[in-house]
Amino acid sequence: GDPARYFVGTSVGLFSTTLLDSANTVWELEGAGTIGNVPINSIALRTSDGLIAVGTHGNGVYSSHLSPFVAVQDLPAVVPTTAWPNPAHEQVTFTLPPTNRAVEVSITDAMGRVVLQQGVPPIPQWTWDLRSNAGTRVRNGTYVVRFGTSAPITVVVN
Repeated sequence: GDPARYFVGTSVGLFSTTLLDSANTVWELEGAGTIGNVPINSIALRTSDGLIAVGTHGNGVYSSHLSPFVAVQDLPAVVPTTAWPNPAHEQVTFTLPPTNRAVEVSITDAMGRVVLQQGVPPIPQWTWDLRSNAGTRVRNGTYVVRFGTSAPITVVVN
Protein backbone atom coordinates (compact mmCIF):
# COMPACT_ATOMS: atom_id res chain seq x y z
CA GLY A 1 0.00 0.00 0.00
CA ASP A 2 2.95 2.37 0.45
CA PRO A 3 4.17 4.27 -2.62
CA ALA A 4 7.41 3.20 -4.27
CA ARG A 5 10.53 4.90 -2.90
CA TYR A 6 13.44 5.71 -5.20
CA PHE A 7 16.96 6.12 -3.77
CA VAL A 8 19.93 7.88 -5.31
CA GLY A 9 23.46 8.39 -4.05
CA THR A 10 25.01 11.75 -4.84
CA SER A 11 28.16 13.67 -4.03
CA VAL A 12 26.33 15.25 -1.07
CA GLY A 13 24.45 12.31 0.47
CA LEU A 14 21.71 9.74 0.05
CA PHE A 15 18.37 11.06 -1.21
CA SER A 16 14.97 9.49 -1.79
CA THR A 17 11.61 10.38 -3.29
CA THR A 18 8.25 8.71 -3.80
CA LEU A 19 7.43 10.58 -7.01
CA LEU A 20 9.53 10.92 -10.14
CA ASP A 21 8.13 13.98 -11.89
CA SER A 22 10.91 15.49 -14.02
CA ALA A 23 11.94 18.92 -12.69
CA ASN A 24 9.18 18.77 -10.04
CA THR A 25 10.70 15.78 -8.21
CA VAL A 26 11.36 16.55 -4.55
CA TRP A 27 14.39 14.69 -3.17
CA GLU A 28 14.69 14.22 0.62
CA LEU A 29 18.02 13.69 2.39
CA GLU A 30 18.13 10.27 4.08
CA GLY A 31 20.15 9.66 7.24
CA ALA A 32 21.06 13.28 7.90
CA GLY A 33 22.17 12.45 11.45
CA THR A 34 23.98 9.22 10.58
CA ILE A 35 25.18 9.13 6.99
CA GLY A 36 25.36 12.90 6.66
CA ASN A 37 26.38 14.92 3.61
CA VAL A 38 29.12 12.66 2.26
CA PRO A 39 29.62 11.19 -1.22
CA ILE A 40 27.71 7.96 -1.76
CA ASN A 41 29.89 5.53 -3.72
CA SER A 42 27.45 2.64 -4.00
CA ILE A 43 23.96 1.42 -3.22
CA ALA A 44 23.12 -2.28 -3.20
CA LEU A 45 19.83 -4.02 -2.59
CA ARG A 46 19.32 -7.66 -1.65
CA THR A 47 16.02 -8.48 -3.29
CA SER A 48 15.31 -11.57 -1.17
CA ASP A 49 14.60 -9.54 1.98
CA GLY A 50 14.83 -5.86 1.06
CA LEU A 51 18.20 -5.18 2.71
CA ILE A 52 19.66 -1.93 1.35
CA ALA A 53 23.35 -1.13 1.90
CA VAL A 54 24.92 2.25 1.22
CA GLY A 55 28.68 2.71 0.88
CA THR A 56 30.05 6.20 1.53
CA HIS A 57 33.37 7.87 0.87
CA GLY A 58 34.99 8.28 4.27
CA ASN A 59 31.99 7.67 6.51
CA GLY A 60 31.47 3.90 6.43
CA VAL A 61 28.74 1.57 5.22
CA TYR A 62 25.12 1.77 6.38
CA SER A 63 22.31 -0.73 5.96
CA SER A 64 18.61 -1.08 6.67
CA HIS A 65 15.68 -3.26 5.69
CA LEU A 66 13.06 -1.66 3.48
CA SER A 67 9.62 -2.46 4.80
CA PRO A 68 7.31 -3.43 3.29
CA PHE A 69 9.54 -4.66 0.49
CA VAL A 70 7.88 -5.62 -2.78
CA ALA A 71 10.20 -5.33 -5.79
CA VAL A 72 13.02 -3.42 -7.40
CA GLN A 73 12.47 -1.37 -10.52
CA ASP A 74 15.37 -0.38 -12.75
CA LEU A 75 14.95 3.19 -13.88
CA PRO A 76 15.73 4.23 -17.45
CA ALA A 77 18.32 6.74 -16.30
CA VAL A 78 21.91 7.42 -17.17
CA VAL A 79 23.63 8.12 -13.88
CA PRO A 80 27.16 9.50 -14.05
CA THR A 81 29.69 7.69 -11.91
CA THR A 82 32.20 10.55 -11.65
CA ALA A 83 32.56 14.23 -12.48
CA TRP A 84 36.02 15.79 -12.60
CA PRO A 85 37.51 18.21 -11.92
CA ASN A 86 35.10 19.58 -9.40
CA PRO A 87 35.46 22.53 -8.78
CA ALA A 88 35.82 23.15 -12.51
CA HIS A 89 37.85 25.92 -14.12
CA GLU A 90 37.80 25.25 -17.88
CA GLN A 91 35.62 22.16 -18.25
CA VAL A 92 34.13 19.24 -16.33
CA THR A 93 33.96 15.66 -17.59
CA PHE A 94 31.31 13.13 -16.58
CA THR A 95 31.90 9.38 -16.83
CA LEU A 96 28.67 7.69 -17.91
CA PRO A 97 27.70 4.02 -17.60
CA PRO A 98 27.33 1.96 -20.78
CA THR A 99 24.06 2.62 -22.58
CA ASN A 100 22.70 2.19 -26.08
CA ARG A 101 20.54 5.30 -26.12
CA ALA A 102 20.96 9.05 -26.11
CA VAL A 103 19.93 11.03 -23.03
CA GLU A 104 19.21 14.68 -22.37
CA VAL A 105 21.52 16.65 -20.09
CA SER A 106 20.04 19.61 -18.24
CA ILE A 107 22.17 22.09 -16.28
CA THR A 108 20.63 24.70 -14.01
CA ASP A 109 22.17 27.50 -11.97
CA ALA A 110 21.61 28.13 -8.25
CA MET A 111 18.42 30.07 -9.05
CA GLY A 112 16.97 27.09 -10.95
CA ARG A 113 17.40 28.69 -14.39
CA VAL A 114 18.33 26.31 -17.20
CA VAL A 115 21.73 27.33 -18.58
CA LEU A 116 22.24 24.34 -20.88
CA GLN A 117 19.97 21.66 -22.25
CA GLN A 118 21.02 19.28 -25.01
CA GLY A 119 21.07 15.66 -26.08
CA VAL A 120 24.07 13.48 -25.28
CA PRO A 121 24.77 10.46 -27.50
CA PRO A 122 25.48 7.06 -25.91
CA ILE A 123 29.15 7.70 -25.10
CA PRO A 124 31.29 6.72 -22.07
CA GLN A 125 32.26 10.32 -21.23
CA TRP A 126 30.71 13.72 -21.80
CA THR A 127 32.53 17.01 -21.25
CA TRP A 128 30.84 20.30 -20.46
CA ASP A 129 32.93 23.26 -21.62
CA LEU A 130 31.17 25.51 -19.05
CA ARG A 131 29.20 27.26 -21.79
CA SER A 132 25.48 28.00 -21.78
CA ASN A 133 22.90 27.45 -24.52
CA ALA A 134 23.86 30.94 -25.74
CA GLY A 135 27.49 29.85 -26.16
CA THR A 136 28.87 32.11 -23.44
CA ARG A 137 30.88 30.87 -20.46
CA VAL A 138 28.77 30.52 -17.33
CA ARG A 139 29.55 32.63 -14.28
CA ASN A 140 31.35 31.27 -11.24
CA GLY A 141 28.93 29.47 -8.97
CA THR A 142 27.17 26.22 -8.25
CA TYR A 143 25.34 24.30 -10.99
CA VAL A 144 23.09 21.25 -10.89
CA VAL A 145 23.58 18.69 -13.66
CA ARG A 146 21.02 15.99 -14.53
CA PHE A 147 21.28 13.29 -17.16
CA GLY A 148 17.77 12.17 -18.11
CA THR A 149 16.01 11.30 -14.85
CA SER A 150 19.21 10.88 -12.85
CA ALA A 151 19.82 12.34 -9.45
CA PRO A 152 21.31 15.82 -9.46
CA ILE A 153 25.08 16.27 -9.48
CA THR A 154 26.43 19.51 -8.06
CA VAL A 155 29.31 21.15 -9.95
CA VAL A 156 31.14 24.20 -8.69
CA VAL A 157 32.56 26.54 -11.34
CA ASN A 158 35.27 29.01 -10.45
